[in-house]
Amino acid sequence: MASPFEWPTKPKRTVSGLNWAYVLVGTADATVLPFIPLYLFDRGLSASWIGLVLAVAAAASLVLGLAWAYLADRRFSPERMVIAASVAASAVGRGETTTLGTW
Repeated sequence: MASPFEWPTKPKRTVSGLNWAYVLVGTADATVLPFIPLYLFDRGLSASWIGLVLAVAAAASLVLGLAWAYLADRRFSPERMVIAASVAASAVGRGETTTLGTW
């Protein structure tokens, strides 16, 4: 029996490799996300502030995800968008380490 979905053409190797990147990002998210409220509580935030921080992060993720998807579909190649997202993530990570201080 044929599968319910078959590719009309085989996806390019680079795009197929991006699918594995999504799996790895999702795994990393699922590993770290449960500990973020504990970390914020340890840093001195109250429950309402923790909720606000997580809500703002979710809203930003939604809006920026839509913007990135539009840019990837209409303006740039997927490979170029991965490079841009990596640079943006590095900049955000660098900003977090300088504002939160050292361990």
